[in-house]
Amino acid sequence: MSMLPNYCQEAATVNSHLDSLLSLTPYGLFIVLWTLDNPPKKDIFHWGLYFHTSPQKGRKYHIVNNVPNNEYIWIPDHGETSGVFKSKNLCVLIQIADLSLEKVNVVDKVIRSMDAELYQYPGITCRLWVMSIVDILSQLGLIKCPNLDDLEVECKTIGNNHHIDVIQMNQPRSVVRSQVCLGDW
Repeated sequence: MSMLPNYCQEAATVNSHLDSLLSLTPYGLFIVLWTLDNPPKKDIFHWGLYFHTSPQKGRKYHIVNNVPNNEYIWIPDHGETSGVFKSKNLCVLIQIADLSLEKVNVVDKVIRSMDAELYQYPGITCRLWVMSIVDILSQLGLIKCPNLDDLEVECKTIGNNHHIDVIQMNQPRSVVRSQVCLGDW
């Protein structure tokens, strides 16, 4: 148990989040995995994307479900954030691309391209949405992802290996480069 006063712990946490943001690759695109249960369950995550567009902030993209009348209705929840590292359920960020300033708007447009039609995709989940967006970005030549199945397995393996960070509330959370998308091939 820390003997620091609360305001010191809060300042240390803020600095940790800021340092983590500053350490991210400029214009890096990341898959974000959040745990859903405590304790975390193997292979069970909420999936999203994070595009690091400036030293201290970026754009978070994910879909969330609303459950009226026991029906899952997925809705987009995107926006600017400086708090990608602040969620207690954040498990890990997995970098899948190094992009450039010139690609910010086109990547944003592609990621948002399915928003109005989410209800048209039976069985859509946050994981399937992320993998669909990665597939579109790859087909357009904006990122390299030679095998979506391998990427999904890699992400789940990385997430499972970082569950301990959530359980022990380690901060900052880890950032890992995808070998499937960013490897030397």
